[in-house]
Amino acid sequence: MLVRILSSPLAVLLFYRTIIVPQKSISGKDLDEAVTSDDILGKDIIDVDGKLIGVTEKVFIHPNSLDFIGIEVDKGFLRKGFSIGKDYI
Repeated sequence: MLVRILSSPLAVLLFYRTIIVPQKSISGKDLDEAVTSDDILGKDIIDVDGKLIGVTEKVFIHPNSLDFIGIEVDKGFLRKGFSIGKDYI
């Protein structure tokens, strides 16, 4: 009976996700408060006067320390984007 249930690709996937792989933990750390790329990329960038500058296109992270360095802003079609360092955000 178990073999028949796990022969379905969906059943194998559900079995794997439910029993073997922890859902909200990486190295024992809770991921509920983690910031993801979905939280940053494509979001509006607004200046101090409330005007739209553009949207976040890239996030820069230092390769050795993994510290946040800054973001790249996309200003739209045919407009040159720019980078903003973390000290100016």
